[in-house]
Amino acid sequence: MADDLSQLQSDEEILTTVSQRASAGLVFTRLGGVVLCLNPQRPVAQLYGREERLRHLRALDRQLPPHIYELGARALASLAADGDCQSVVFTGVSGAGKTFLAQRLLQQLCAGAAGASALEEPLLRGCELLDYLGSAAPPPPAASATSANGAAAAPHAPSCFCRCALVYFRPDGRVAAARVHAAILKRSLLLPERGAGGLRCLRAVLGADDAIARDLGVGAAAGSRYLSGGGGAAALGGAAAGAEEAARWREAAAAMTTLGMSGDSQMAVWRALAAALHLGCVAAPPPTDGAFPASAELSAAARLLGCQPDALGRALGGGAAAAARREAAGALRQLDALATWLLGRVFDAVAEALNAAL
Repeated sequence: MADDLSQLQSDEEILTTVSQRASAGLVFTRLGGVVLCLNPQRPVAQLYGREERLRHLRALDRQLPPHIYELGARALASLAADGDCQSVVFTGVSGAGKTFLAQRLLQQLCAGAAGASALEEPLLRGCELLDYLGSAAPPPPAASATSANGAAAAPHAPSCFCRCALVYFRPDGRVAAARVHAAILKRSLLLPERGAGGLRCLRAVLGADDAIARDLGVGAAAGSRYLSGGGGAAALGGAAAGAEEAARWREAAAAMTTLGMSGDSQMAVWRALAAALHLGCVAAPPPTDGAFPASAELSAAARLLGCQPDALGRALGGGAAAAARREAAGALRQLDALATWLLGRVFDAVAEALNAAL
């Protein structure tokens, strides 16, 4: 079957070819100079491995089947030949795989030289950390959801941010300098409704090691409404947490270390994330109250934020007149606004640390 849709004559031929390629498990299809990717909704062995990256770096243009790596190889070749700036743009609907493919392409660009530069590890690890901080965990898959080949379709994990990575190369192909611009766009995804996927970084807080978990009080925050389904896979941090949360926590901590973030800076990140989780456990006050009532959840959030619980309750309540005009849902929005601000500040702080490391 054709692997370049620009060679076809009609819309019907194009749709039929795309459908056939998807059914055959072929992820990539060309459209002239564009590469179309259909999310397979499942892992595909070796599709993005080191050997595949090297194959495309060494091959002539279009000598191999369509792949996202041909765009990277083409950009590096043009850069070496002409010295002109190159750009690759990813576009598609939420869950199409843009963030995932951008990270795979960045890995290929950094592997374009025989040797690595000192900037490549912080660039890759830092971008992975931003992906983790700004991506929602997928909700549980629907029982009826299936992929094109009949297998169970994995739900997508939508990203809440946009990112532009500028990478500058030396004549030998090594990375000379880089700058990453990133911003939170879909703030509505930061704090999902019950049953939807929460931010993956919030779930990682549940996997903190024992000493940090006790300081963050994650055992009391595992029922936060900001987590998928209203609660985590485990109620405690450290050894009692789920294996996935613990592994993710270690990966995130290691990435922050790679970026040169101090122990105090890393702890500030975890305290802000944990404070957001505790805010998700606070109940709305009666609409006639001028402040959120004292509670263990509010006190836990205040301690992590370095303020007094009564002061935090008054600030969230907004005064008796404002509270009287609000229903319970409006009061919860006050909590959501503060939690969203905290998550945005964490994302911005890590982005600043990434650029400082570059």
